[in-house]
Amino acid sequence: MRLAEEEARRHSCSYLATHHVLFGIVKEGTSISAKILRRHGAAARNIQREFKMVGPSPKTSLELKRIPNSTQLTRVRLLANMKACQSGDEKICPSHILFAIMEVECKGLYILKNLVVSCEDIKEKIIKGIAQKKTNNKK
Repeated sequence: MRLAEEEARRHSCSYLATHHVLFGIVKEGTSISAKILRRHGAAARNIQREFKMVGPSPKTSLELKRIPNSTQLTRVRLLANMKACQSGDEKICPSHILFAIMEVECKGLYILKNLVVSCEDIKEKIIKGIAQKKTNNKK
């Protein structure tokens, strides 16, 4: 979320949105989700290029200590929390957030649809990657 906030601040946005979070996931780079997204053409620079296509975000000249979440991001975070609980995970990880972005009508989903072949394919690969990681951790 730190990288997402930095990106929102860089663009002087008045709120943190799903496309900023999507950028943050890819920019962080080490998660299963980030690696899968990059393999499907959703590199950080491609996501930034798509920011212009999804329309401008409201701007602010105020230096906010903490940028508020957009309505869509609030819904994504709630859904990601539910997904983490359903999978028995104690914390929300980038995969939970990415899954939630793909299920909420938002700018992040619009960008994914422009860049990625299939959200269903991404979901399937994430599930396989998480299962493989859990298997490796048990060894």
